[in-house]
Amino acid sequence: MLGKRLKMRGKMLLLLLSIALIPMIASSAIHRVSMLFLGNHLAADTRTTLTENAIRSLQQLVEEYEEIMRLNKNGLELALRFQAQEVERRLAGPADLGQLSSFPEEYGRDEGLEAPQEPFREYLQAGPTGDLEPISVNYRQQGYFLCEGVKFEEVADDMSRLASMTRVYGELARFNPELIYWQYTTLEKGVLTIYPAGGTFPDPNSFDPRQRQWYVRAKEEDALTWHQPIIDVVSKKTILQISTPVRYPDGAWAGVTAMDIALTDIFQNWQLPAPWSEVAERLLAVPASPDQPAPQKPLIIAKTSYRDLQQTWETPLELQYLESEDQEELDALLRDAEAGRSGVRQMRFEGREALWACGVCRPEEPFPVIIVPYDNIIAQATAAEQYIISKTNQGLIITGVIMIIVFAAAALAAILSSRSVTRPISELVAAGKKLSLGDFKARVNIRTGDELQELGEIFNDTGPKLQERQRIKHSLALVTAIQQHLLPQEAPRLQNFDIFGQCRYCDETGGDYYDFIELVEIAEGKIGLTVGDITGHGLGAAFLMASARGVLRSDAVRRGTDLPRLFGDLNSHLVRDLEEGRFMTLFYAILDDKDRTLIWASAGHDPALWYHKDSGQFEELPNTGLPLGVLPEASFEQGGPVTFQSGDILLVGTDGIWEAINSSYEMFGKQRFYDTVRAHHDVSAAKIYTAVIRAVHDFCAGAPQMDDITLLTLKVL
Repeated sequence: MLGKRLKMRGKMLLLLLSIALIPMIASSAIHRVSMLFLGNHLAADTRTTLTENAIRSLQQLVEEYEEIMRLNKNGLELALRFQAQEVERRLAGPADLGQLSSFPEEYGRDEGLEAPQEPFREYLQAGPTGDLEPISVNYRQQGYFLCEGVKFEEVADDMSRLASMTRVYGELARFNPELIYWQYTTLEKGVLTIYPAGGTFPDPNSFDPRQRQWYVRAKEEDALTWHQPIIDVVSKKTILQISTPVRYPDGAWAGVTAMDIALTDIFQNWQLPAPWSEVAERLLAVPASPDQPAPQKPLIIAKTSYRDLQQTWETPLELQYLESEDQEELDALLRDAEAGRSGVRQMRFEGREALWACGVCRPEEPFPVIIVPYDNIIAQATAAEQYIISKTNQGLIITGVIMIIVFAAAALAAILSSRSVTRPISELVAAGKKLSLGDFKARVNIRTGDELQELGEIFNDTGPKLQERQRIKHSLALVTAIQQHLLPQEAPRLQNFDIFGQCRYCDETGGDYYDFIELVEIAEGKIGLTVGDITGHGLGAAFLMASARGVLRSDAVRRGTDLPRLFGDLNSHLVRDLEEGRFMTLFYAILDDKDRTLIWASAGHDPALWYHKDSGQFEELPNTGLPLGVLPEASFEQGGPVTFQSGDILLVGTDGIWEAINSSYEMFGKQRFYDTVRAHHDVSAAKIYTAVIRAVHDFCAGAPQMDDITLLTLKVL
């Protein structure tokens, strides 16, 4: 359970599970990795093969489509020329108004014309709601349309001549039933005849065939002309148109005859493999002409998606340019096509990777483009890869079931086998909880004859030892509190000096000592300054420090400014109390607040350091005798007096400062101490102390404090 230590029963369960499950998991992982590697390798090989086959197939298909387009184009142009020839031949003949005997219901009806039992294709027309609805057409007669303002009598002669075109239209429609949608002739006089009959034309107020592009361009160019797609006025389908002019026998302009090809049928002969037929995009494009506005890109004149446009015939059809997100690849493909080489390249189409096949691109002639999504080309490889992954996952599920069974068996085995171990451990846990709550009499009674019994005996010995340690810890805390109480609680407030001092012990207690002793009995404004260091640290050093403090305080007033006698008395006391090999270093000075002077004695203590503000240099106040407690007959001298200037600093410390060691066993040293004081000489005594302690701490960088640190700082105001 999270947040708690794992119990013995759980550990045994983990051990059994590790023995049983780790090999099984490792084997399953290796099997999965191997199968995935095999599946990826096979899928990659299959993708490569499928891609290469698709490129060859598309290359062959686009070349076949080129041939089909060439044959269809030639056939349609030949059929239209024949249609125009027959129109001109009839316009050159005599009028036969008898052809209009059944007009207008059955214009141009030819009973002898064999009509197909089923229409060649479905003819549609927009109904009242705008939706396309099927219409019936008659292959034995023609329909007609009179433009606005044209009277029947004005065009009756020519209409009677064109009435016999029904048979010509019908035979030509049989010639290519998959492509020819409407056949019609429009005369400049304002009449249009159309085959087969059926459907309804727009209102003459809004529609005039002589203004449509197929008529206008054929008249302007006076030649057979292919036109861009438009919307058919009857069926609303998107259609391609081919038209050519017709003339009267005297060469006068008669009109235009034309054919419509439905875009839904133009790709009928472009047969693609079944997996591609529903997703492939088939295009018919023409090269950019010199007078075409920017961009200079091929224009798509026929496209599979054009068949779905729901648009009125009055609105011009907006054609699209042949473009790709990978335009550089497309440009390279088109350059090959313009050089007479059909080709296949992989690039994106509408956000998806696809293979593009492009036929040869000749000036002013349409060329085929086939685009097949790459996902559909490699679908077989993807399916194979997914099959392998599914089988691998199925194997993992079976392995997981087996692992659950093994887990249950291991749990049962752990429960049964752990009882002999968990009972004594539970007893130890219960007794341990009592011991943690302070019951040092807690005991266990384990008789297993093994390591658990030995552990129980050790536990039974632990309570009394912990109880003794608790007593010692309590006593040590009391001594620590007493020692801290013996140190000054605050520095004296003087007129000409700012004083601060503090001890930082490395244990709960220590042998360092500092003190401020009021000497008003001697003279007003005099104060004793003390810094001492007893060898070692800990409890023994703390007791010796307390003893030395008591003697020094009791004799400081009595001896006054006679510092050698004061140090002699203290030395005699410590010689009796200190063990062999132990001693005390001591710096004691009397500061005169009024005169800014100082006298001192130093028994083996590190020299006090005097910082002169004017020069920025340090001066040492030297030792005046041996450490205390070493020789009974030791003599001591007195130093000074010295006079301080405003801004000067006196620093008295213990060796725990400059002998502090970092993790590289490098000492802090006096030079770093000097640099720190110089950098902070203009702040208060307390802040100088803080700066030194921080510098030592940063230098040690986490290394433990090995000795007590004491520093007394005196700054002249």
